[in-house]
Amino acid sequence: MKKIVLFSCLFLSALIFLAPIPSFEAHAADRPLLIVGEEFPPFEFFKDNKVVGFDIDVARHIFTKMNIPVRFEIYPWKRAWLMVEIGEADAVLTTSRCQAPIFWSSGNESFQFK
Repeated sequence: MKKIVLFSCLFLSALIFLAPIPSFEAHAADRPLLIVGEEFPPFEFFKDNKVVGFDIDVARHIFTKMNIPVRFEIYPWKRAWLMVEIGEADAVLTTSRCQAPIFWSSGNESFQFK
């Protein structure tokens, strides 16, 4: 459980570092940032037809502080990953099950935590 909490904290810290990137800020003016992920309770899951969970709450708080509109959607893992690769989504949340969790953002940037 400690590893999961640590990964979540590292992931959310990575979101903070994305704030100063000009293209990231410019994107927010066009449309809400779309973050996709698979259902992974208690971090991301559906409740009353809304995406909720620990990661969602913290990420929403961070983006609100940065004045960046954001929306979260749940998809199967392969579709979520593909959506980011082809530019239909901006980031993937908690989809890695490998030993080195990966946070992926759109463009040519990826962040890896060990």
